[in-house]
Amino acid sequence: MRQMEPYDVICVGFSTLDITLTGIPSNVFELEMDTVRASSSGWTVGGDGANQAAALGALGNKTAFVSKIASDQVGKILLDMLNQRKIDLQYMVIAGGIESSFVVVCVRSDGHRNFLFWPGDKDNALKFEEIDLSILDKTRAISIGSLFCMPGMDQGGTGELCRLAKEKGVLTFVDMATDSLGIGPKAAESVYPYIDYLIPSIEEATYVTGHTQPERIADDLLAKGVGTVVIKLGKDGCYVQNRADAFYVPSFPVDVVDTTGCGDNFTAGFITGVLQGRSLFECARLGNAAGALNATQVGSHGAVQNMTQLEDFMHQGI
Repeated sequence: MRQMEPYDVICVGFSTLDITLTGIPSNVFELEMDTVRASSSGWTVGGDGANQAAALGALGNKTAFVSKIASDQVGKILLDMLNQRKIDLQYMVIAGGIESSFVVVCVRSDGHRNFLFWPGDKDNALKFEEIDLSILDKTRAISIGSLFCMPGMDQGGTGELCRLAKEKGVLTFVDMATDSLGIGPKAAESVYPYIDYLIPSIEEATYVTGHTQPERIADDLLAKGVGTVVIKLGKDGCYVQNRADAFYVPSFPVDVVDTTGCGDNFTAGFITGVLQGRSLFECARLGNAAGALNATQVGSHGAVQNMTQLEDFMHQGI
């Protein structure tokens, strides 16, 4: 039995500045006019790791965040925004001489979005050797914001971090992202044996397995060593499978405003359920609820404010 740790979960992942514009036509680049007026705008900290950490903190988890931020003007804005969240930032990596990334989030009228991404400097990505590994002695769980979006971690660093975590009895949760780096669908396979819970979207899971049916996807990932596979299905909820159980969990219907960050909020809700000792089915319902609630407001996080609010939302949406 591990001693009581200072943290429930430590998130390791990407953070960036999100500049959100809503009401953007889907054919914006085909219009003859050179100026399109947005319905609303907003600035917030985004990125998979930041979104998950913020939602986990809001849900009452003792959360620390490990990410790399430049010390330029954008980085200072990000750090100020992160300081307003319920997360510990003492393990952040602040680096000088590099340029921050940022994202312009174009939200269409149906709530779906497209990202215009500026990656910034190639050295602004977190590297394994920059992480204070003492964190693994101070937490019940570690969450990797996403495979396929941290170039400094995806070539072995994530696998080593999860391996060390497993050796210390720390639960490992891993999300996934689109392979924007082009490293290939098999690039993460060495990590799978060290993942207790893998939480990809159906599109991401299809990419890494070549299968489109959730059951076949899960069979493939379990055979490669994952403990439990949780596949996010958007409006259709999620599919959960491990070596003992397999089931679908329906979504909570909402009027969608913005789908940015819904997968990250799902992951935070699911992790919270596991850390609270809830059944796997209830963990999935918490994930679905957090993702759905996030879709009701503009932005990648912030709609999920606390556990009481989330449980009230679930009861209303039964």
